Amino acid sequence: MSGYDYHHAPQDILAERKAIAERVCRELESAGLPAFRLGEGEGEWEGAAVTVDSGADAAGGVTASWKCALGRAAAERLSAGDVQARVIQQSGVVSQHMQQAIFGLLRAAGIDADTDEDDMNPLAVRVVSR
Repeated sequence: MSGYDYHHAPQDILAERKAIAERVCRELESAGLPAFRLGEGEGEWEGAAVTVDSGADAAGGVTASWKCALGRAAAERLSAGDVQARVIQQSGVVSQHMQQAIFGLLRAAGIDADTDEDDMNPLAVRVVSR
């Protein structure tokens, strides 16, 4: 447990999640998609962002979502109050298509994946097992 009553998964579970995340990156890269572990390394990354959530709750696990310049541009427009900017819709459509591509590529590689039901990250793909 850490601050704010956040419970971390045990170390063996975290090690398994990290191994799953590494395989997800390898499989997506072998299919031609750039992939990276979100939170590792520096700089702006584009491609499939693979995240390991260390939580012990149902939200914990491995997810993958698409990150690109359109997403950053959409966030900038939203921050500026320009909710009608075309780039916002474009970013959403691209992210939806890439979610389906990531999902299909992982399933083709034998990885048990599904769309994420997390309303905070609705365009993510949840990796259930390797």
